[in-house]
Amino acid sequence: MSQPSFDVEARWPELFDQLDADQRRAVVRSLAAGWHEGWEPNREDVADLIDYTR
Repeated sequence: MSQPSFDVEARWPELFDQLDADQRRAVVRSLAAGWHEGWEPNREDVADLIDYTR
């Protein structure tokens, strides 16, 4: 059985274009932490976190 993939940057690259490398890592880490707990991020959640981070 294969592991589910977590690659929000590939799903919504246009959202991550506006971040620098440090911001990008922080956003991905935050999203991954929730994902490991069973949460599936959607585009709106990712956009909101990116807006907050900027």
